[in-house]
Amino acid sequence: MLSEFDDRYLRTVGVVVHKRVVYLGPIEGRTYEANLTVWDVLGAPGFVGRYGDAYLANAAGVLAVCDVTRPETLEGLSPWLERAADPLRTVPTIILANKVDLTEHVRITEDDLSAFCTRHHVTFLETSAKTGQNVGAAFAKLADRALRISLAAGRGKSQPLAESSFERLPE
Repeated sequence: MLSEFDDRYLRTVGVVVHKRVVYLGPIEGRTYEANLTVWDVLGAPGFVGRYGDAYLANAAGVLAVCDVTRPETLEGLSPWLERAADPLRTVPTIILANKVDLTEHVRITEDDLSAFCTRHHVTFLETSAKTGQNVGAAFAKLADRALRISLAAGRGKSQPLAESSFERLPE
């Protein structure tokens, strides 16, 4: 997965798949390696209706990105979040409020984000792909939540994640 900003980046058309490794811990006295497969999917209206279930069916977590300079992108996440919500298992979800580096153009307030997240029972993190602000933290937080859910499932506290890949690292 690219770890630096590219001004030539074009909006996703369809799906792009990336890999990312995140190291977590200690959690319950152990360090884990989380191997993430990241599906960067088109957020355009209509795409979620046609393909959303296929991409979200076995998701171990969701990072849903909105552009703080374009308020419609926050509400555009609602159909995805509704599809990702699964009554049979917990799917950790974090809204990434991206482009916070463009302070003079920000049109989504923290109150807007909080209200939206409360309505959908998710949390948010302010990010900037350009500066890298909180990008790594977003993947780490999501992987941490997914791992904790998976570990709890092993103790019978919740349903296991469908496609998590966590390996204990040697001590």
